Amino acid sequence: MLKNIFVLTTFVCLVVACSKNTNNIAPTDSIQSLLNDTTGPVVTIDSMPLTVGNSWTYTSGTDTYMIKVTADTTINGARAAKVSTFKDGAISTAYYTNKSDGYYLVAKEYANPDSLAILATPVRRLAFPNVLNDSWSTADSLGYPPTLVNATSQWLDYDKVTTPAGVFNCCKLLYYSLNYGASTYNYYSTKGLVKQVTIASTSKGPGAGPYSFIAGTTTLIAVNF
Repeated sequence: MLKNIFVLTTFVCLVVACSKNTNNIAPTDSIQSLLNDTTGPVVTIDSMPLTVGNSWTYTSGTDTYMIKVTADTTINGARAAKVSTFKDGAISTAYYTNKSDGYYLVAKEYANPDSLAILATPVRRLAFPNVLNDSWSTADSLGYPPTLVNATSQWLDYDKVTTPAGVFNCCKLLYYSLNYGASTYNYYSTKGLVKQVTIASTSKGPGAGPYSFIAGTTTLIAVNF
């Protein structure tokens, strides 16, 4: 049983650590060469699939983990989906909801201390429907008690992405952490997140000036719906 309920103005989202790979390096104006995208058809994303029982399995570096919608509940009078991540015997849980204008994080569970953090103001993770070049302010937070990490997101373009789970028509979202200066490219289809590539910067490269490298990649390997 949850011992405490905290009302927060910030939030915590699920974070998967990525392994650093400085071999894949390019000038900062050549990020597209790192992403190696394939142009895809227009796809409309106006909700995330939050049906109870839906699950996704991902790989990130040497790690494999599963995300599953485990239950429905009501938070602040609105329906919210309980979404749990299962990794190495540990479970992390957050609560999300679809609204007409986006996909929102509304609460986060903590194991230590045993508590549920309900956001005073839900945070928009995705903007619906997806419109290219549409951007919005968002945030992230790490640890307990949470530390705020400011960020911005923007829909960029359409891509066709092939993974072990299949071929997906996606819309690419740039998530940029203002605090840490890292850019994460998220490829979303109507099935949810298909691929994630985090790119960081370094001053060390084959010549003068700043360079970018792929810090980590997360890939969908199975989807059950």
